[in-house]
Amino acid sequence: MAAVARDGASFTGDAVYVRVKDISSGQEVFVALGAWDTVGVLKKRLEGKGMGGFDQQRLVHSGRILANDETLMTSGIAKAPQVRALNRAAIELLRAVG
Repeated sequence: MAAVARDGASFTGDAVYVRVKDISSGQEVFVALGAWDTVGVLKKRLEGKGMGGFDQQRLVHSGRILANDETLMTSGIAKAPQVRALNRAAIELLRAVG
């Protein structure tokens, strides 16, 4: 059975309410997803909430950049639903500074 999240999105399975904070702007959003949804699905939702384009987003959880095909469950987000977002330009700047 499909459930409806606070942001109007529907999903099946266990609900995960992910808190995402953009390190560059300080913007913070909450996104409701299913535990077996992928990081790519999360990025698409963030794109719709003004957090930058899909290809420009880099999501970090527990100190590592997440791959688009990882699920929220396998990446650990389902158990600790806090993610940091960086855009590609910010990552390049961090690498340059060292």
